[in-house]
Formats: sequence, structure tokens, C-alpha cells
Amino acid sequence: MIIARRLSAIDRIKNQLENCSSLLLQAELGIASELLGSIYIDLGRYPEAIRFLTDAIYLGNQSKDIFMELGLAYSGINRLYLAALYFTLAFTMAEEEEEEDQIAIAAYLGQIIEPLSRQINLVEARLEQLPLTNSEIATFYANIGVFYLCVRYIEKAIFYSRRALQYDPQNAIAHINLRVALEKTSSFKDLSVAIQHYKEALKIDSENPLAQMNLAMAMAEIQMKAQQN
Repeated sequence: MIIARRLSAIDRIKNQLENCSSLLLQAELGIASELLGSIYIDLGRYPEAIRFLTDAIYLGNQSKDIFMELGLAYSGINRLYLAALYFTLAFTMAEEEEEEDQIAIAAYLGQIIEPLSRQINLVEARLEQLPLTNSEIATFYANIGVFYLCVRYIEKAIFYSRRALQYDPQNAIAHINLRVALEKTSSFKDLSVAIQHYKEALKIDSENPLAQMNLAMAMAEIQMKAQQN
């Protein structure tokens, strides 16, 4: 009965989209697409869910909840790298006061760490054979570094961020991720190294707000320590 009602809801929404799409605002289309995606996830029909959730993103409806749902959908078809990517995006979009959401997303990430690590190892073994540029390989490694940082696997986050920079020293994500990961290790004492990574990131993307904020914080910390001495 529940499934029948949900399928009926899907039909109604689809009919509305087909009959009124020219009259709907883009934002309303995005909301409708997100709703369809959520229903398809509940039904376990993950490819359809991915299609509508992706449509919602293209229509400008980008939110933590959509990224989380895409993570669930890609997990459902065992595309764990993409699942991790969307879970990570959802995690980074969650505000500090949304601790429950962060805990839930971290739990989903935790469930796929081991199988994803196995998939990553398989991809790495033949990465050089794929028709990819150094920049694309660097992006692959940088995203893995972000994932491991979110699930608190700091050493792996450092390893993959450095690997990304070996392929593309201009990868801003890897510079920022490496600085944040290094700061979390007890052996990281030299803030000048952190500052260098942020300056490198800002050379690549001068408008990057995360690099700007963290550079300012690192500079302030150095000044504070200098005053204490």
C-alpha cells in the first residue's frame, strides 16, 4: 500500500512537470526533482533517484540534503567513490550547529570506508593506464584526501593530498586539505608550512574563502605566539 501511494505520488509529480514545466520557476522544478529523487530512494530505485537528484542540482537546488541523498543513491549501486564524494560535500556543507547531521553523515561515510578503500586500491593499480591528464589524476587524489579528512583518517588524508600535489602542484584543494590535515597531527609545529600551503592555494584561486580565512587564522596564531614569547 505504501509503495503504491509513493508510485502514485511519482505519477502526479511527473504529470505536473510535463503539463506545467513552462509555467514553473526553475527553483520549483528543482524542488520537484528533489522530491522525486527522495521517493525513488525510498523505493530502492537508485538510478532513477540519481537522475532526478542530479537534475535538481543542475536546476540550482544545491543543498546538503540533496548531496546526502545522492550519497545514499550511489551507495545503493555500489559506486562508492561517488557516494563518498557526495557524502563529503554534504558533511562540509553542514553547519557547526547541525551536529546531528554531521554525525549521521559521518556514520554513512564510516560504513563505506573499508569497501571504498579496496576500490581505491584497485583503481590506483591501473590509474596510469587510463587516458587521464595529470590534473585529472590530481583531482582524483585530492578528493580522496578530502574524504579521508572528513572521516578522520588523517594520515591517509595527508598521503593522498601529497600524492595529488605530485601530479599537479597547482591543485588548490590538495593544498588546503594538506594544511588542515597536518594541523591535526601532533608533529605539526611549524605554522609557516601551513601559511605556505594557503598562499599557494590563493595564488591558484585568489578568491578562495577557505584559504583566505585559514591564512588569516594562521597569521594571527603566529602573532599571538610571538607576543607570548
